[in-house]
This record gives sequence, C-alpha cells and structure tokens, in this order.
Amino acid sequence: MAAQEPAPAAKPESKPTEAQPEQKPEPKATVEKSAEQKPEADKAAEEKTAEQKPEADIVPAQEKKPTGPPTTKTLAAPEQIVPAEALLAPPPAPKGKIALLGGTVKNIDQIRNRMELQIHGGGKMKMFFDERSHFYRDGVETTQLAVKKGDRVYVDSQLDQGKIFARSVRVQSDRPLASASGQVLSYNPRNGELALAEPISARPVLFRVTNNTAFRRGDQPGSAADLRRNAIVKVSFTPAPGRRADVKEVELVAVPGTKFTFWGTITHLDLRSGILAVENRADSRLYEIRFRPGAQTVTDDLVIGAEVSVVATFTGRDYAAESLQITRRKEEQSLR
Repeated sequence: MAAQEPAPAAKPESKPTEAQPEQKPEPKATVEKSAEQKPEADKAAEEKTAEQKPEADIVPAQEKKPTGPPTTKTLAAPEQIVPAEALLAPPPAPKGKIALLGGTVKNIDQIRNRMELQIHGGGKMKMFFDERSHFYRDGVETTQLAVKKGDRVYVDSQLDQGKIFARSVRVQSDRPLASASGQVLSYNPRNGELALAEPISARPVLFRVTNNTAFRRGDQPGSAADLRRNAIVKVSFTPAPGRRADVKEVELVAVPGTKFTFWGTITHLDLRSGILAVENRADSRLYEIRFRPGAQTVTDDLVIGAEVSVVATFTGRDYAAESLQITRRKEEQSLR
C-alpha cells in the first residue's frame, strides 16, 4: 500500500492592509513683507515742518470753570473741652412736688442705692437715692450707712424720670436704751463680739460693738483696747429681738491694775477672812474689798458702821486693799 503524501500546509490568509491617510504637504509659511522704511531725508523734513508751525495754532488747555451759583462752605467748629468738675458734678435735684412718705425699711441695697419701704397703712414702695440725698438719724445728719433694715423712716420723695427719688431720709429710733453691767469674758475686735458675765445670768451675754460705739472711762474718753478680760464694764444698748444688740456706749468701771479710792460706811466685816464691804458715797454702790489684817492697822474702831477710806487695786477678780484708814468712828457716825 502506497504511502499517502502529506497534505500541503494551509497558507495563512493575508489580511488586506489598512489604507493609510494621505499626508498633506505642509503649507509654505507666508512671509509678510515689512513696511518700507522712510528715507532719513523725509523724516528730517517732517520735523522741520513741525518746528516752523506758528504759535497761534497751539491752543492752551483752558481751566474748568464752575457752572453753578457760588457756594459757601462752613467748617466744623472744634469740640468744646468739658472740665472734669462738670463731669463729676451730680445732676440737679428734681423740680417736682415733694411728697412725705412714712414707713419701715423692708430692704435696702447700699451698693445699688435702692430702698424698699413698707408704707404705714399698707402697701410697699421702691425708691432710689444718690449723692443728692440727705440722711438724718434722730435729727443728726449722717450717711446712708446709718439706715438699717427695720428702721422707721420718713422720706421726702419726688418723681424723677419716672422713678421715686428719696430727697431726704429721716430715721426715728424711738426704742429706749437698756443697760447691763458685767465682767468682760472675751472681745473679738474683728467682728465686734463682746461677751459679758452678768451676776443675774448663768450664761454669757453677747453684744456687738460697732464703729459708732462710744467709750468712756470715768470723765475721760476710753477705747476698745480697754475691753480686756476681767474688766468690769457697763454697757448701754438698744434691744434687738432675734439678734445681738448693738452697744451704743461702754462705760469702763474697772480695768485690771487700776487703783481706786473708796470712801464710805462699812456695811459688812469679816476679820477672819479679811473681807469688808463699803457703801461708796461717790456712786452709792457696794464694793467688797479684800484686806490683810496683818498688813493693815486694825483697831477696835474697825467695826460695822464706821466710816473708812480705802485705796485698793482691782486685780480682775476682786479689789485688794493697799491702805485702810478710819475717817469717822461709829459713835461719831451716829451723832451726825
């Protein structure tokens, strides 16, 4: 069997070539012709002609004249300088009618200068005050700080720009003064708290010393520095229910280390314990004085009813006699 010849390999089909776009020839650049330059002779002729041009042909520029009617300008006046006194001066007082109001101070604002009154007969009223206002307490002119909550006041009021202005405020403190005597237990100068031990009270009695408190030491003025522990004082104050009473006056009766002279009649005598009581004629008060029978001369004339003169020092607890002298015997006392 004859071998078959292999079939010839198939030739790949040739793809038609894509048509290439025709390339157009680049256009030739057009060369612009430059303007022909004028000859130098022509330029010189033109310049010469311009120079020979008569001056009459040259028209000067005319100034622009206003077309409207003439006007006058007024310059602003310089600002007037206001003196400092005028800026600080209070405004003038209102010129309206004055109305008298009476009531009790319900609230007072010392910073915003406002006050609210509980008017007598009912109703409340708010008002303001300033540096034009005048304040009086018991007829003496003072400042707004003297007006306290609860004070009874009479106000001369006026209407000022729709608000009630207090032209004058009169405080009437018709509450009677009370008094108390005792020994100083403590005093705090920061808050003015004064604690006294009274003979009739088992507990300390508290008061408040203010900047308006007066001090008296006999016929001489005193000070808050005399409020030492164990000092004997007499205070005058205004009762204030619900709070500590403000002290109006402090009378310094005895300060530790002070010497006193007592002159009067012996009302009590204890030779064993060395104690005698004298009714002092200067203030008609009884004083208990401690003495030492061995140091002071004691005679038979030292009896109850005799008149004596005793110089004693207040120790803070009692009076210690330094000298004792009988000025009148008991028999002579009975003949008076």
